[in-house]
Amino acid sequence: MRNKLIFAVCVLGFIFSFEICHLSIPAGAMGAPIPRSEQIEILRIDDFEDGDIAKSPSWWVFDNISCEIIGSGGLNGGDLGVERSVGERALLIKSKGNIEWYAGGLGFIEKYPIDLSKYKDLQFDIFGFGAGDGTLKIEIYDDDNDSWTFEKDKKDQNKLLFDDRFISAIPINWSGWKRVSVPFDSFIDDNPGAGNDKFDLGAKNGKGGVLQIQLICLASTKGSPIKFAVDNLRLAR
Repeated sequence: MRNKLIFAVCVLGFIFSFEICHLSIPAGAMGAPIPRSEQIEILRIDDFEDGDIAKSPSWWVFDNISCEIIGSGGLNGGDLGVERSVGERALLIKSKGNIEWYAGGLGFIEKYPIDLSKYKDLQFDIFGFGAGDGTLKIEIYDDDNDSWTFEKDKKDQNKLLFDDRFISAIPINWSGWKRVSVPFDSFIDDNPGAGNDKFDLGAKNGKGGVLQIQLICLASTKGSPIKFAVDNLRLAR
């Protein structure tokens, strides 16, 4: 009987210790399982671990910037927690000096509707090389006339006729890794009067919702070069 009592106490002690340890370890850290309730909080757009910028999603690059998927092993410093969350690869974005502030950008179009109204923020892990690395402007296009495409002015391809473009900007002026969350309610209407002037994040009842996201690179000062790395582009609740 005494041995059985000791055994029972040991088992209860082990269970209690396990529960305490489980509660003290952050979700996803040290191999701890992520609770089901947290698994739906994040929607990954791209972490560049496939080594191919042209798939999942398919990005296109335009104008005077270069985009290269590189090993992240040499990108050290900044927020240690963010650095640990970065995988083996990241996207290096750079441009030589330009005549103006604008350098170029990259973007992708959603092939299938995603209801972004479920999410609050657009998140980036960004590695800065120092002050004056540039500014990352985010452009999000929503579909207001239910055509699932964007009708542009024939004379000005940057001008939308029936849809909205909402923007936000991230000045990159730090060294090392940093996680940046951009709330959707902080975006501003870049072309008032073209669409319905509402940020339509949902994709319901036949509406396209958000179909296109572009990342525009701007120099910190007129003519200065641009250089930074991006990883873990995702949506968060």
